[in-house]
Amino acid sequence: MVLVDQLPPESATITAARNSMPEDELAERRGDPKRAPWSTTDTLLATLIDEVRHVAWLYATANSSKKIPYPEPIERPGVRVRRRRVRPVSELKALDPRLRNLSDEDALAKYKELTGSG
Repeated sequence: MVLVDQLPPESATITAARNSMPEDELAERRGDPKRAPWSTTDTLLATLIDEVRHVAWLYATANSSKKIPYPEPIERPGVRVRRRRVRPVSELKALDPRLRNLSDEDALAKYKELTGSG
C-alpha cells in the first residue's frame, strides 16, 4: 500500500481508483491536492483546451453566416455538468410581452429567434 500511496495523481492506478469513487467522496477530496480528482496540471490543461475551443468558436461565429454550436467543455471528474433549464412556453409568454399574443408554436419560434437558441 505504501507504493500505491506514493504514486502521482495522474498515474493509471490512481486515475482508475478515482474513476470508481462516488461523487460525494470525490467532493470530500477536493481540498487535498494529493487526493484531488485531477492534478493541478490536468485541471489547467483542461481549462486551456476549453478556452482555445471558446476562442475558435468566437472566430468561427464571427466569420460565418450559419449558427455554430458552442463547444462542450471537457468533462472533469467530480464536476457535474449544469444543464439549461427548459422553460415551458407559458412561462416564456409571461416573461416576454412580445410573445403573449402569439400561438405557442409562433412564440417558441420567436423566442428562439430572439435568443439565438436552437
